Amino acid sequence: MYYTKYRPEKFADIIKPNAEVEAILNQIVKGTVGHAYILSGSRGIGKTSTARLIAKGVNCLNFDGDVCGECENCIAIKNGSFVDVNEIDGASNRGIEEARSLRESLKFAPLKGNKKVYIIDEVHMLTTEAFNALLKAIEEPPVYVMFILCTTEVHKIPETIKSRCQLFILKKPSNNQIISKLKKIVDTEGLQISEELLNELAIQSNGGFRDAETLLTQIQNNPNLVLNMDNTDSKLEFLENALQGNASYLIECVSNLEKNGVNIVNWLASYLTLVRNILHLKLDIKKSNSYFNETQLQKISNFITTIDTGSIVNHLNGFIEIYSKIRYSQTPELVFEVLLLNNFIQFEAPKKIIYSTKAVNITSKKESSGSNISPKNKEEVTQNLDQNQFLKLEKNEDEIAEEVVIIDGGDEFVGEMVISIDDVRQKWGDVIKTASVENKTIETLLRVIRPRSTNNDTITLEVDFKFHAERLDNNKNKLIIEKILYSVFGQKLFYKCVIENKRTTNGFNEGEVQNLTDYNVAPPKDLSPDDVLSIFDGGVPSKG
Repeated sequence: MYYTKYRPEKFADIIKPNAEVEAILNQIVKGTVGHAYILSGSRGIGKTSTARLIAKGVNCLNFDGDVCGECENCIAIKNGSFVDVNEIDGASNRGIEEARSLRESLKFAPLKGNKKVYIIDEVHMLTTEAFNALLKAIEEPPVYVMFILCTTEVHKIPETIKSRCQLFILKKPSNNQIISKLKKIVDTEGLQISEELLNELAIQSNGGFRDAETLLTQIQNNPNLVLNMDNTDSKLEFLENALQGNASYLIECVSNLEKNGVNIVNWLASYLTLVRNILHLKLDIKKSNSYFNETQLQKISNFITTIDTGSIVNHLNGFIEIYSKIRYSQTPELVFEVLLLNNFIQFEAPKKIIYSTKAVNITSKKESSGSNISPKNKEEVTQNLDQNQFLKLEKNEDEIAEEVVIIDGGDEFVGEMVISIDDVRQKWGDVIKTASVENKTIETLLRVIRPRSTNNDTITLEVDFKFHAERLDNNKNKLIIEKILYSVFGQKLFYKCVIENKRTTNGFNEGEVQNLTDYNVAPPKDLSPDDVLSIFDGGVPSKG
């Protein structure tokens, strides 16, 4: 594997810029190294390799601004046989007994090197007891001992440990840095791989040297293999079809990803990165974008001129929500497909008759049952329609008469299908049922709401307390509830809240009592002990 064959053996081998590693090297050069370090960062970016370089740096026999890589100690550390460098897997040696054993070994001075170095990989996997056992050792180790803790989840390390170590967060390399590393391997190995293909590998690696080198190992004998893998062009095609509402393509694409063994969660992570970069291009906030090649940039520049920024932002937010839901799912492919069906099939709103006229009001279908449009009203409706719309109205007059009724009077109104309060109350159970699938918190909120009245496309909802009204007016909740209303009623509906407490109380109202105590709150008089047991699913224990 190239990631082991081409592991950095000197500080000079690390792709620049890398300020964190350079800072550690300067400490070694000046002789001011610390006794404990934490190296944090995402997978495959060189945490363990850096830890080994530090171990070489403090034990190299010919150190001169960098490790020599040729002395006895450097070679032994490279081969993993240096007795004074101990690499410990924190995932499999995570208990208190292992920590105590490590602490006991600190008593012995190094045999060959200047420092006895303990590299603990995946240190966040240690138990709380193990961390506590190591706490004093990490704080005040013998002068000849150094700890280097490597982790991808630094937030899981106790603050008491972090405060005793120098923390260096290694940043993800850019695509250009990854390509630079791959080019060195290609040139050394004499491979015939184009720079365009190397760019694709860098994108798919999602900021990890190890992933990029592994992919290069896979395709070294067959560069065409990348065509069968997930790539940027396929993601661009997915984005276009998603924004166009091509649901059948989206579902087929998910199925193909599953068949080809592509990890859906990783695919979504890289897809979000792609959409984010496209948004940057749309907003023109990046003058140069190495994420895409010239052909892709040309395609994107033609594509984004046809869509607005809001559509890209909404699409990005939608897929961020999907990613958060499937990240820890046992069946991510299935959940991904269901969420696509739930969020991205209904791109086109239900067809409605849109017209503009003066002094026209719309009534509901239920109120208009059995009515017909009079010639006078028909003339009034069609006065602002073009010829094609007029012919359509003539042709479908009976159908239209079932949906809308024109009555005299009223303000100027752009007509759409309205909804009656009876329809809302009749389907409110469906609204709650839909909310139970969409959002449990919203479901609980909707259960204490009473639909009061409707006015065109706005529903007035009645609540008992100010707290409920504030929750309903929350922008995030509004979006969810309006989406639920749309899915149940098939049209865009809005709502507003009024507060009217109709609940029977025990002698006080919400605004009258500031401090509720056992003395001013009495239990409901009509609540029996059996009712209490029923509510809490309890019972009275039998005697004896």
